[in-house]
Amino acid sequence: MKEWIKNNKHVFILYIVVFILVAALVASVIVINNKSCENEKNVTKISNLTSQNIKKDEETKKVQSDLDAAKKENENLKKQNEELKKQNIELTAKKKAAAEAAKRAKQKATTVSTKKNVSPPPATNPPAATHTCYLTFDDGPSSSTTPQILNTLKAKGVKATFFVVGTGNLSLLNRMKNEGHAIGLHANVHDYGRIYQNVNTYLADLQAVSDKVYNITGIRSQIIRFPGGSSNTVSRKYCKGIMTQLSKLMPSKGYSYFDWNVSSGDAEGASVQGEINNVLRYANGNDICVLMHDIKPRTVSALPTIIDKLRAKGYKFEVLTPTTRGFHHGINN
Repeated sequence: MKEWIKNNKHVFILYIVVFILVAALVASVIVINNKSCENEKNVTKISNLTSQNIKKDEETKKVQSDLDAAKKENENLKKQNEELKKQNIELTAKKKAAAEAAKRAKQKATTVSTKKNVSPPPATNPPAATHTCYLTFDDGPSSSTTPQILNTLKAKGVKATFFVVGTGNLSLLNRMKNEGHAIGLHANVHDYGRIYQNVNTYLADLQAVSDKVYNITGIRSQIIRFPGGSSNTVSRKYCKGIMTQLSKLMPSKGYSYFDWNVSSGDAEGASVQGEINNVLRYANGNDICVLMHDIKPRTVSALPTIIDKLRAKGYKFEVLTPTTRGFHHGINN
C-alpha cells in the first residue's frame, strides 16, 4: 500500500481532494435539507397565523356589524320612544279635556236650570194643594248617613218616610219606628235584572224585604216604592209590560205604591245648593212628595235648609200612609 501511494502520490492526493469535496457536498446537502425543513415549518406557521388573522378579521367584522345593527336598533327604539311620549302627551291632554268636559257637563246637569233629571213624570192623579210635604228617602238605611238624617229630622221635629232595602243597615229600623217615621218597602236587593224578570220575581223580592222589616220591627209595611219608580223604562229590558201588571196588582196584594213629584237630584250628583234649588222650584203650595236618598252625604248637608225653606213657604211635614192620595207617575212599560 505504501509502495502504491509512493508510486501514485498524485493520484492519492486527488482521491483525498475528491473525498473532501464529496464530504463537503454531502454536508451542504444535509444543511440545505435542514434549512428547507425549517422553511417549510416557517411557511406552515405563517400560513396558520395568516388563517388566524383572517378568522380574527372576520370575527372583528361580525362584531362591528352586530354593533352597527345594535346601534341602528337603538336609534329606532329612541324614535319609537319619542313617538310614544308624544302620543302619551296627546292622550293625557285628551283625557284631561274629556274629564273637564264631563265635569262641566255634570255641573251643568246639577244647576238650577237643569230640569231633565229632576222633573217628575206627569202624575195620573195629582195630589191636593194643602201645603203638605212628604219627605221620602230611598236605598237605605246607611250606617254613616242615615243616622245623621235622623238626627236632623229629630232636631227639626219632622217626620219622614224611608223606603228601605234589605241590604241596608236594618238595625236602624227600630230607631225610625220609635221616632215616628214611616217605613216603606223598596227592594230586598236593588237589582233591576233580578227584580223585574217577571211578576213572581218582583213579588218574591218584595216579600223578602217585608219579612226582614217585620222580623225587626213587628210592622207589616203596606207602602212600597218600585225601584226606578212606576214610570221606569229599564224594566222593559227584562219583562215587557211588567210595570203595568204590577201597578194594577199591588192594591189587591194590600199595598199602596208611591212615586214622587219632586226630586232633589241627589241620585244624579246634584250639589248641596242644587238639591235645595231643585226641591224649592216645585214647592208652590201644592202637596209635594220629595224623592231623596239617605245614602247621599250631600243630602245630609242639604236637608236642614230644605226643611227651613219649605217651612218658610208654609209647608207642614207628614209621613205617607196606605191611604195617602196621589203621587203616581204615568206607566211607561
